[in-house]
Amino acid sequence: MPSRTPSRLLRTLRFHSPSIAVAIALCLTLGLAPFHPEPHIVKQIRNIAQGQLREAIDVFDLVIHGFPFVVLLLVLVRVLRAPPGPRQAERKKSTDTSTRSEDGFDE
Repeated sequence: MPSRTPSRLLRTLRFHSPSIAVAIALCLTLGLAPFHPEPHIVKQIRNIAQGQLREAIDVFDLVIHGFPFVVLLLVLVRVLRAPPGPRQAERKKSTDTSTRSEDGFDE
């Protein structure tokens, strides 16, 4: 797998930003709801750590509130493992073949 420099990583994320934005929005809304007194997912994780996740409703809550974080993880893995798309390849070709004059503008 080729190494990704920070600028290449940011460029890759920019092309996939709609799917990442949706996954983050899901995490911030459904994943962390209700917000007061604490996010429900935190309570469910604490119940798992203490061995108190016994009732079916608790398991259902864990699945519902954990799903957006699984989606975000899958989107990020897909984005980071994906080969450069045609738009990225075209952009790379155009930036590699462009010549710049001394004043910094493309000729």
